[in-house]
Parts: sequence; C-alpha cells; structure tokens
Amino acid sequence: MIDLRHLKYFMVLAEELHFGRAAEKLFISQPPLSRQIKQLEELLGVPLFIRNNKKVELTRFGSFLKAEGEKIFTEMLQLEKNIQLMKVNDEGTVRIGYVGAVMFSVFKSIFVQLKSAFPKLQFVLNELNNESQIDGLRRNMLDIGFIRGPLDVNDLSYYTIEQSSFSIIISANHELANKESIALCDLATEPFIQFSKICAPPLHKSIDNIFTNENIEPLVVHETSQFSALVRLVESGFGYSIVPTNLEQGFDIGVKYFDIPNCKEKTEIGMIHNSKYKTMLLDNIIDRIRSM
Repeated sequence: MIDLRHLKYFMVLAEELHFGRAAEKLFISQPPLSRQIKQLEELLGVPLFIRNNKKVELTRFGSFLKAEGEKIFTEMLQLEKNIQLMKVNDEGTVRIGYVGAVMFSVFKSIFVQLKSAFPKLQFVLNELNNESQIDGLRRNMLDIGFIRGPLDVNDLSYYTIEQSSFSIIISANHELANKESIALCDLATEPFIQFSKICAPPLHKSIDNIFTNENIEPLVVHETSQFSALVRLVESGFGYSIVPTNLEQGFDIGVKYFDIPNCKEKTEIGMIHNSKYKTMLLDNIIDRIRSM
C-alpha cells in the first residue's frame, strides 16, 4: 500500500524533475529520496520516471500518479479545513455575492435568519453582476452567490430561491399613469430604458422574448446596470421599462407598475455555489437557506 511519505516524495520530485532540488526541498539527501522512489516503483510494479544524465522525466504512469496525487493532497487540505471549522462550530467567514435587486426581495430575510442561526459568523458582502459572481465562485473568491436566473452551468450548483413575473413601469406623471391597465403596444413608439445584458443575461433574454411575442421592436435610448438608476430614469420621464414585478417592493417611488397581460416569461433569483470548495460550515449555511 502507498503511504503518504512515498507519495509526498514522489509529488515533490514530479514537480521539480530534479533529484537534487527535490531532495533539498524535502530537507533530505539524494540517496534516501532515490530509495523512496525506487520502493514506490517496486510497490506499483511500473516505472514512474525516466532517468538519464541530462534530465528526469515522468512516464505515463508517473503523469497519472501526479494528477491523482494532486487530488489527494487537495482533499487532505480540505479535510483539515473542515476539521478546524467543526472545532470552531459556527465561527468563520462567508463571502457572499449578490445582484443589487436581491436586497429588495428575498435576501434581506435570508440574511437576517442567517445572522440569527450563526451569530458568530462574519459575512463579507459584495454587490456583483452575474458574470462576476460566477467567476468569483470558480476562482474560490466567493462562497455563495445570489444571481438573476435561471442559470445552467455544469460546474456550479444552482437553486431557485424566488420567481417573479414582469411589469411595465412608467413615470407617475405619464399620461397613461392613471389608467387601471395598459398594454405594451401603448408604449411601442416611446423611448425604452434597458437593463444591461452583461449584468444579467437571463433577465435580458426574457425581456427580449416579451417584445418578440408582442411583435414590438423597442426604441432603446439608454442602458443601465443598476435597477435604482433605471427606475430613476423612468421616474424622470426619460422613457418606460420592463422589470421584475417584485421590484415594486423596493422601487415604487415616482413610478407606476402595470402587469403585462398574458406574459409567460418569468425571472428568478437563484443561489449558486461551487461544490468543489464546499466545507462543512458552508454545507450547513446552504442547507439553512434552502430550508427557508
């Protein structure tokens, strides 16, 4: 059976591809290192290195063992991290990304409940668009993200938290503001304020579908990455827009919301995380959020 000392010596030599440098890095002399590598090769029954006077190279068996060894040492580091997290129970830091509009829907409730359930936990909050959150999760710069969905990415885990329909918003001073209902065709020739495609591609696609279904080509005059700016532009009379209906909870000053008749499009807020970097503490937090 391979022991960790054999594997550690192999991994250092596989990285350095030089017996002298590897031995120095391991704080041993070359003969013991050579003996350990020979023992490992005899144990496995295959050559791991090609040795000559000029260089040391990995065989195909050695390349395979190096790749698998990296996984083993990564899992060992994660195991140690999880043990430490168990020791401190609910102490630690969780890095959370979120799209701005989440603050006006489910996130506030989730955050309050997390603070109550994990009183010693430190939260680092970052307002980021979808793309930045996905990148942060892949690079282990974030632990959890709250994004505009739906989203389908093979390397990340995604859960729907909240769904919403869409509404038309116009200025409270608009000539149609006093009507009980309006249709999208009533505004077809008016300026349209668009939410940035880069910030939330699924949201942008759903709004495009709404216009396509109505056979309307919107007259886009401005694009913004912030719902607060979008609503203010509409409030000031620069144009109308289409937004998730649940935004009315946070952005209802100076604008009027109207349901879109027969609208089948939905938008959603989802929680996203990278299972590759999960810890026991993070598992507990994710389970708590899903139970909410």
